[in-house]
Amino acid sequence: MVRYENDQFLTELTKLYAACSTTGTVFISLKRYVQTPKKGQAGEEQRYCLVRATNGKKIKISTMVTHEGMTAFQGQYSNIIKTHMSNLKRKEKKKVKKPLAAKSE
Repeated sequence: MVRYENDQFLTELTKLYAACSTTGTVFISLKRYVQTPKKGQAGEEQRYCLVRATNGKKIKISTMVTHEGMTAFQGQYSNIIKTHMSNLKRKEKKKVKKPLAAKSE
């Protein structure tokens, strides 16, 4: 799995959505990642969000977003998702037949 910087990850994600636009699926996962300091090193825990994307076959990309940069990343990420949602198909609703009411005579 290739780890990119945040901006480069978003451009690769756009390419991945474009490649899977006609057929295929893009899987996205977001996971909390806590980096603990190693033995002998002093420092605070740094918290990241690990973002992964794959088409389920060959292409796998990931990035680590810091807590401070998460809002900016989510704004750019949501714009990418909104532009590529146009290819989704609506789910067909089944017509439900209403039962005939008993006629009073």
